[in-house]
Amino acid sequence: MMDSSFLIGTAGHVDHGKTTLVQALTGINTDRLEEERRRGMSIELGFAEFRLPSGRSAGIVDVPGHERFLKNMLAGATGVDFALLVVAADEGVMPQTREHLAILQSLRIPAGVVAITKCDTVEPEWLTAVSAEVRQALAGTFLADAPLIETDAVSGRGLEELVRILDETSAQVPAPDLDRPAFLCIDRVFIRPGFGPVVTGSLRSGVLRVGDAVTVYPDELPARVRGLQTFGETESTACAGMRAAVNLSGVSVDELHRGQVLASTGSLQSTDRLNVFVELAEGDRPLKHRTRARLHIGTAEILVRILLWESAEVAPGGSAYAQLRLETPTASRRGDRFVLRWYSPQNLMGGGEVLEANPKPFRSRDAELAERLRALAGGTSGEVVLATLSAMGLGAHTPESVAERAGVDVADVVRELENSPSARKAGTGWVSAEALNRVGEVWTERLKAYHKSYPLRTGMPPDELRKRTSPVPDERAFEAIVSALEQDRILERIPGGIRLPGFEVRLRPEQEKAAREISSLYESAGWQPPFRKDVTRSVGPHRATAEVWEYLISSGELAVLEEGLCLHRTVVQHGLDTLRRLFDADGQVTVGSFRDATGSSRRTAVPFLEWCDSQRFTRRVEDARVPGSRLSRS
Repeated sequence: MMDSSFLIGTAGHVDHGKTTLVQALTGINTDRLEEERRRGMSIELGFAEFRLPSGRSAGIVDVPGHERFLKNMLAGATGVDFALLVVAADEGVMPQTREHLAILQSLRIPAGVVAITKCDTVEPEWLTAVSAEVRQALAGTFLADAPLIETDAVSGRGLEELVRILDETSAQVPAPDLDRPAFLCIDRVFIRPGFGPVVTGSLRSGVLRVGDAVTVYPDELPARVRGLQTFGETESTACAGMRAAVNLSGVSVDELHRGQVLASTGSLQSTDRLNVFVELAEGDRPLKHRTRARLHIGTAEILVRILLWESAEVAPGGSAYAQLRLETPTASRRGDRFVLRWYSPQNLMGGGEVLEANPKPFRSRDAELAERLRALAGGTSGEVVLATLSAMGLGAHTPESVAERAGVDVADVVRELENSPSARKAGTGWVSAEALNRVGEVWTERLKAYHKSYPLRTGMPPDELRKRTSPVPDERAFEAIVSALEQDRILERIPGGIRLPGFEVRLRPEQEKAAREISSLYESAGWQPPFRKDVTRSVGPHRATAEVWEYLISSGELAVLEEGLCLHRTVVQHGLDTLRRLFDADGQVTVGSFRDATGSSRRTAVPFLEWCDSQRFTRRVEDARVPGSRLSRS
């Protein structure tokens, strides 16, 4: 069954029989390279399918054991669900045994078993001593209580028991996450003649289907799934927990390489920063602020700079919150595990977990951030949801987008958002109450300053307020935030502007009289409006001042079509009503049809329609107009 698949990763010292054991279990020699078979040593990752007695399907990722190929081992180990640690009876625990075990521990592999190989080559007393040594090496690790099986691939000794134990112990592996977007770390790229580029990898989450739109991150290359195979069998779908070979269209093989991520389009963001929780391995070397290191995440190896949040140094065996500044971008998600190696010599530094992908740049002594990272690292699912919403900042975030970043089920997100005072509804989305309060305070100060500078303007133009917000929200999010703050009586929306509640323009009597006179002139003129300079001359420059004109325009009494040319609000409304009628009849409007329907002239019809384009009441298509996004709700 597709939903019961999982991945087993081998681990252990070079020449301890990992590949031979895999072949004895599956009948597949995972050493596919000529050099590997000639030297009798794995260099690259190998893969085999394994059917367990229960019917559950497993993929085995066979990793190289030699220290020179450790980065290849890491590329395979970061995607597995279950560990098969191999120790040869004739040598016992060796350096790469310990290093591989430490790597598996850093990656938080949930379960595993230990196979002692080549047992028929040693005396029983020696085997007893090796078993005790192995058990001692496992103490304090996730394999401390793991089954330890004595095997020999040549005679078949212990293989049936190993298969049975693998089947039983695999129940500890969490069910694959099929609900999240597809996420596959690319570990191999090749071209199939007549079909095009193929990438292979372990599918960490979601489902891939033939025909799916996907993106290759961090390069953000759009592609489409042309074909799928799992262990040589052509399939229409591949699910989390499987090895998959994905034939892609829309992308060149020269653009693809190990270390990239193939994922559902729109589900990830490329980033050169990660906020993380780091756990150091035991040793004699402390981690210092701004240390350069090697990050192994997914199948990528990336040079990074480690910026510590709360201290200048972390002792061996300790832990810390940090920001990784990547020298080349990646694409990651909250909860992804990683391994760090020292830049030189390239020994294991430790491992950790991604808490925030694509965070804001590092800023020391940020107490608010430290609290959020602690919630993300060890909080309840509710605390994780709220911390994630806070990290997403100002916006109208959908439950789906919060769930994806938090790594939490959508249903849990909705329940938490609806019941927490720390989350606020914003349109059809959500925003943290903290972010909403903060922007409310900023906007209040902006509007106070605006009213002081322009006392005769009824309000600040919405787009001006939006563009003076950092970071600038998109229009949909801005409208949602304004609506939420309007409910809180923080601000007030008026035609063409936003103001503080209670703010009123107070004209002096002579200004009010001049404003009425100007408005009356434009209303009477209809579609044949006078030029502004002529109105100023008629009313008198000392009366038709710039402040009076500002008031008339900001209040919506007059609309400025172009410099010096205005229309009265009643004429504008007549024009919009006429547009609706013409659209209902013909679906589009030309300058001529609008001019004839309103009794106007080209002098006013052309600038009015251009003004409608700018306000999104209409949209120009060649020589005609079609309805814009605002016309129906105006």
